[in-house]
Amino acid sequence: TPGYPDFSGLAISALAAVETAAIVINAQTGIEMTTRRAMAWAQARQLCRMIIINGIDGDKVALPALLTEIQEAFGKECLPINLPADNGS
Repeated sequence: TPGYPDFSGLAISALAAVETAAIVINAQTGIEMTTRRAMAWAQARQLCRMIIINGIDGDKVALPALLTEIQEAFGKECLPINLPADNGS
């Protein structure tokens, strides 16, 4: 999750069976409303949350700006663990 809002119900129901929620953010589109909702659902259930950024090899992707956006939205505790070298090349 997230993805299409049609799958939100499945994502919410899965939270009862997990210890960590993996939230996917598309590097080209950035944080979407479903991303914010999924993070809020996981936080309300006191789950660990992990953000995965996919599509980092896409055109015109600015990873530093996206990281700043993520930290502004979800807190400074969101730290990168693995970033590509040479600006994604």
